[in-house]
Amino acid sequence: MEDNKLEKARKLFETGFNCCQAVFSPFAIEMGISEEASLKISSGFGAGMSYHGETCGAVVGAHMVIGLINGHDNPFDLESKEKAKAQIQEFRDKFISKNGSCSCSALLGANTGVESDLQYLKENNIFKQKCPYYVDDSVKFLIDLLE
Repeated sequence: MEDNKLEKARKLFETGFNCCQAVFSPFAIEMGISEEASLKISSGFGAGMSYHGETCGAVVGAHMVIGLINGHDNPFDLESKEKAKAQIQEFRDKFISKNGSCSCSALLGANTGVESDLQYLKENNIFKQKCPYYVDDSVKFLIDLLE
C-alpha cells in the first residue's frame, strides 16, 4: 500500500497537479476524503504557498497529512497537539537535512513570487527537474513517520 502512495503522488505531479496536491491526496484518500476534495483542499499551496516562493508545497502537503492523521479536533486534546507538533518537527528536520531548506525559493534557486524568476523556472523546466524529488522525499518521510 505504501508504494501505491508514492506511485500515486508521482502520477499526480506528472499529470500537472502541484506538489502539495501530489503529497496530500494519496494519504487523504486513504483517510476517506474523496480525490476531488483532497485535490481542491490542497490546490492553493503549490510553488511556495501559491506562487509566493515561501514554504515548499510538498512540505505543506506533509504538514496537512500529519494534521489529518494525528491532529486534534478538540482544543483541549493536548496529547494530539503535541504528537502532531513533534511529527511535523521530525518531518521538517528530515526534509531540511536532506534538501537544505523548506523554502520553495531556496530549493528551486529562484523566487516563484517574482515574475521574471517564475518565467526562468518555467522556461528551464526547473519544476519538472527538481520538484519530483521533493514530492518523493515528502511521501517517503511521511510513510516512515506514520508507521
